[in-house]
Amino acid sequence: MIGLHKRTSRGLNPLLGGLSGAVVALVLAYVGSYLQTRFGFGVVGTRGSRVTGAEVFVRSALNLYALHHVPLEGTGQIHDSFGSVVRVSASIVLPLTVWSVIPLAALLVGGFAVGSGRPDAGYKRTILCGVFCGILYGAALGCLTPLVRGKLDFFLLPQVGGLAPNPPPIEFYPSASGALLNGCSFGAAFSMLGALFAASRLHRKRGRSSKWWACGKAVFVCALIVQTLFALALLGYVLFESESAEASNQRIVEMLPTAAGLGYSMIHGAALISSVESQLKGGPVQKAFYARVDLYGVIQKGNETRRVDTALRIVALFVVAAVGVVGGRLAVRWGSVDGSLPTGFRCALLHSAYLSLLPKLCSMFLRQSDPISSVSISIGALFGWRLLVSFGCVLVCAIIGAQSYRRSRLFVQPS
Repeated sequence: MIGLHKRTSRGLNPLLGGLSGAVVALVLAYVGSYLQTRFGFGVVGTRGSRVTGAEVFVRSALNLYALHHVPLEGTGQIHDSFGSVVRVSASIVLPLTVWSVIPLAALLVGGFAVGSGRPDAGYKRTILCGVFCGILYGAALGCLTPLVRGKLDFFLLPQVGGLAPNPPPIEFYPSASGALLNGCSFGAAFSMLGALFAASRLHRKRGRSSKWWACGKAVFVCALIVQTLFALALLGYVLFESESAEASNQRIVEMLPTAAGLGYSMIHGAALISSVESQLKGGPVQKAFYARVDLYGVIQKGNETRRVDTALRIVALFVVAAVGVVGGRLAVRWGSVDGSLPTGFRCALLHSAYLSLLPKLCSMFLRQSDPISSVSISIGALFGWRLLVSFGCVLVCAIIGAQSYRRSRLFVQPS
């Protein structure tokens, strides 16, 4: 019995902690999606009108899956213009919208609740609880997909090549594999971020800081500031300059995060590609519309090609350099104090990881087919080898920013 009084708590079990956080996140996410769909603001559902009855619960669930960038798939029978019964299938992938803040905020709250619940759990155990929270959250989304089926009157997809798509009147359901993959990815990332907030607060109280956390926070803050400026500029154009219809403007406003994400990807070298393709059974694929925008190359629309203005390229390069320099300075200021080279490398690596995910999250896709033909609409960005160039630019600029902050601190310190 001697020495038992010296035993300390090892903190919360990561699995149990993750389970409690996942339950909190799921409840908050669904309640937010329910309220959004109930009053007609969902990315899928009925535009501008309330959804009532049992239908609202199914559409709320479909809306929640769509907010996670999960493919919605459907198969069923419809009547064509000749009155014949035709079996059709469709697949829809919607991009990030302003409403995506609902599940992301829910995951942050769930992860933060896990990290703050037991301050004696320790830094690594707290982060592990956040990871388990996200994985269990995604697993729950994947397991619940067989229970979610419903028809859509509306979904958020802009006009492409003059074509305004509408969902066929068939039952849709979320892809189980997509729900599992995207749910776990979103869940692990944002619940861990919430746990990191709690853990970093604990570390600050103990006089310690995480260098990776400092670098990640620095580059993400810079990237989000730039994307917010892009979104505000587009919002100003839509509200004061655009002559589009009001319904189209509403879709653009809701899709500001996707537009800002694609714009940010483009200044780092990604090419924006949009297309409309059709195919008759057994025939070749026909491109009814194709456009490619490359800030560091050319703009191609159909058979027309023109070069991007040099001034626009210079502005884009300046923004890339500014993100790197400011990110490096902030990283040192916030705790990455082990040298300019390690700081720059961490900033560049984390920033490139963010860039590699951004085009996927901001892409959108629709495919509809019947026994005779099929049509697909897609908008997305493609990086290729230029992601390595972006890594090198951010690396050099972050090192310069970190070094400049160190020198400025040495200059102002009294001798």
